[in-house]
Amino acid sequence: MLAPRLGKGNPVHRRTVALLASTVVVGAGLPLLAASPAEAIQAPVAFSAVASSTYQTNGIAWAVAAAQGKVFVGGSFTSVRPAGSAAGSNETARSNFVVLDAATGAPTSCAPAFTLGGSASSATIRALDVSPDGSTLYIGGAFSSAGGKAKQYLAAMDIASCTVDSAFTPLPNATVRAIRSTTTAVYYGGDVLSVGGTARTYAAAAVAVGQTGAGSLLPWAPALDKNLRAINVKPDGSVVVLGGDFTTVNGAASKSLGVVDATTGTTNVKTFGATFFGTSSVVKAIAVD
Repeated sequence: MLAPRLGKGNPVHRRTVALLASTVVVGAGLPLLAASPAEAIQAPVAFSAVASSTYQTNGIAWAVAAAQGKVFVGGSFTSVRPAGSAAGSNETARSNFVVLDAATGAPTSCAPAFTLGGSASSATIRALDVSPDGSTLYIGGAFSSAGGKAKQYLAAMDIASCTVDSAFTPLPNATVRAIRSTTTAVYYGGDVLSVGGTARTYAAAAVAVGQTGAGSLLPWAPALDKNLRAINVKPDGSVVVLGGDFTTVNGAASKSLGVVDATTGTTNVKTFGATFFGTSSVVKAIAVD
């Protein structure tokens, strides 16, 4: 199953904060909705304990996205198997990335391998994002090769042809943990401290696929004092919402959450002070409605 696990150090921690950002007030404040474990945040969404026919990975699934009748799963695993199959049986090899048919749940023939230093077990995928037109999948994590092509922590794949884009090569220097794309830009971050030799502090942006200079570094450069874990963009493209381990955004106190302009990233649209979240809290997901 692709269900998250609870417990310190696992994909979903008991202290993880669920955050919903309303687009009409994103510049003035972000309302928070809390939900207890296994409880629907908003009807008719629900969680069920009923057995599912979903394929299983033999490791952690960190990220999921969907487009064109396909479901993309990235994480730290080397194979998938049908529901009900014991570990080690009926397994299909997949290197940290699998594409499932959305109707049947079965793996498709699209199977680019993501490896680090030639090893699948050393690599991981932590972030997936589909472009607004549904044609491109952006993939972030810790890897040096994607689909047999040299790629450093961030890659783009044409969904229809299952082809990793050779021209899209941003070259961040460390693990990418969050991605959100628009028609013109790909905002991303994580442990990143430079991109192609140019300094960045945990967040950066690249020219989107389909634009002139795709993959090139954009001037957007918010200054965070610690890792980025989540990112989202207001639908009108005016601001970017950041979440993570940080305590400051562009030098201003803003524990784990901040809102910056979408062009330069250096102007704070909204900060939240040093005590808005507890000192041990980390924002790992942001949803914009």
